[in-house]
Amino acid sequence: MKKFGHKSILIFILTFLAGLFGYLTRMIYARNLSIEQYGLFYAVFSLVFFFGPFRDLGLSEATLYHLNKKDNEKKTKSILIYELIPQLIFGLIFFIIFFSLRNYIATSYFKDPLALQIMNFLLPLFIIETIALTLSSFLNSKQQFVLFNFQTFLSGFLRFSLAFLGFRIFKDISNVPAITYFISQVILIIFLASYFIYKYNYVLKQKFHYEEKLFKSMFSYALPVMFSTASTVILTYSDTILLTFFKGANSVAQYNVAYPSLNIILIFASAFIGMIFPIISKLYHNRNHNKITELINTLYNNFLIFTLPLGLIFFSYPKLIVNLLFGEQYLPAAIALQIFALSFIFIVLRDINFGVIAGIGKVRQRSKIMYIGAFSNIILDLILIPFFDIAGAAIATSMGFLLMAILTARLIKKEYEINIQKSRIIKIILSNLFFFISIIMLKKLLVFNWIIEAILVLLISAIIYLISLFIFKVLTIEYLKDLWKKYF
Repeated sequence: MKKFGHKSILIFILTFLAGLFGYLTRMIYARNLSIEQYGLFYAVFSLVFFFGPFRDLGLSEATLYHLNKKDNEKKTKSILIYELIPQLIFGLIFFIIFFSLRNYIATSYFKDPLALQIMNFLLPLFIIETIALTLSSFLNSKQQFVLFNFQTFLSGFLRFSLAFLGFRIFKDISNVPAITYFISQVILIIFLASYFIYKYNYVLKQKFHYEEKLFKSMFSYALPVMFSTASTVILTYSDTILLTFFKGANSVAQYNVAYPSLNIILIFASAFIGMIFPIISKLYHNRNHNKITELINTLYNNFLIFTLPLGLIFFSYPKLIVNLLFGEQYLPAAIALQIFALSFIFIVLRDINFGVIAGIGKVRQRSKIMYIGAFSNIILDLILIPFFDIAGAAIATSMGFLLMAILTARLIKKEYEINIQKSRIIKIILSNLFFFISIIMLKKLLVFNWIIEAILVLLISAIIYLISLFIFKVLTIEYLKDLWKKYF
């Protein structure tokens, strides 16, 4: 259990910086490209990587699951080959199909010749990305959480740096986003491969033996994961694809300001959420179910302390956030950001539950839940987007998150005894109510420069929130010490 908190501060910093560079990159794109160019890049990106799960085949997660088994340590090379080769083959198949149809797609679907140029960079990336996925699976299986998060940071930093340079070097800036994505991924692969060869050279020395039983076991685990991941991609990219079809690149641009802005607050949770799956998997293989139950209950009874106030901040200042990050031309995205801010707690709860469910090997059940959420999202998209544009897409996605959070919680409850401290949850909600009321009142009382006003309002409201938590005894010195001993 101590591994859950060990080095978590460094991981949090790396995750925060990775997210920060991700937003800085989007800011550079948004401020240098036209709205149509910005929207078109993400429209093309969504269409190409919509097929990512059918290239991955669920083997990335299957590799992580099987490498966690002690008796598979001497079969590491075989497991990695079982992941990499099929992914390369299917990546090449999709590349050939898309490459042969790229002219038709650019003119008939995107209705913009620039889409053809963007695809010329993203399609090769679709193939070579499989190498990074395989190496990442291995590092995650070794619980190299710091390095695993460092690669995300490195990727974000490279894209930011290359974008910064690209807009100053290239005359035709419309291709800069696609070029930066491609080059940054190549550099990342070189880094991961170099580290793998240096640190884990013994894996390369292992002999590869084809074992039909192991191969079938991996695919038996992987295929449900593939369909589960496919539903995740449907949930993520279907909004953009349908917005492209119904409304065009302008709406795609606005939506790809609102939805990614939500990830700013997910940064604060993702460092811990990312560790749940490998830790639960390890505990599950060791049959330490009591520790799993303890960890689940700790997460369930505490995650609202952080998620609710962050969601309320984004709900209270959507225009400020959009304007500060992307500029006035993207202010129509504020309404969608508010909708996403309200659904933030469901996203975090869903991700926590997915980590637990994957760790205990319930991938088939998770796949079913993902498809229920994904297809409900598509149905709502088809109904709401034509009438409400990006707000309709945001509502549809939020409802999908809520549905999946409920269904995954019910699934976990069948396996482990979840002890929700209702009085504690009520006190957390009341503390957040005081926090939100103080924001509303202080916004009316304090009239300064909009940035200074926001800082003062949030600082005072945060103090009120912390005081409320201690008054209601949601947090006590003894409770915090106990958490520190258990997890840090």
